[in-house]
Amino acid sequence: IMDEFEAAYPEAMGRVAAAHPDLTPTERRIFVLSHLQFRAKEMADLLGLSENTVNQYRYNLRKKTENASFSAFLD
Repeated sequence: IMDEFEAAYPEAMGRVAAAHPDLTPTERRIFVLSHLQFRAKEMADLLGLSENTVNQYRYNLRKKTENASFSAFLD
């Protein structure tokens, strides 16, 4: 899924990394999956994490990005 997303939006992840260099690779993946409207359970299954761990990552993302929308990085 991530490869397909990056192929469709080749500059988006670079923009995210530039705007939020403190995000971990897993946080970036969850940021994308959240934008694609995956549920926490679906993300957990895809990433091999527990649902609680995904929810913690999502919480950290909201704090680190100040609730930024991923859509802003797609232009």
